[in-house]
Amino acid sequence: MNCATSRHAPGLDRVRELMRYGEVDAVLAYAVDRLSRNQNHIGILIDEVEQAEVKLEFVTEKFEVNRLSNRQHFIGAELG
Repeated sequence: MNCATSRHAPGLDRVRELMRYGEVDAVLAYAVDRLSRNQNHIGILIDEVEQAEVKLEFVTEKFEVNRLSNRQHFIGAELG
């Protein structure tokens, strides 16, 4: 993500830093759009989560690893 991210999401930048240093086991967010509304940024974050072997969880959406491709993806839109 670019330097503009830091101005708008310093908390997310801190989480990304902690992931890089192996200090995070899981990231919990209310919904994917609370992390970023930019799909490119979400893609980058998912790649970083995979590289750090961190679990990514959302309160309102189901998110899991596709065992065939080892990629994380969303299942359904919202949890009831």
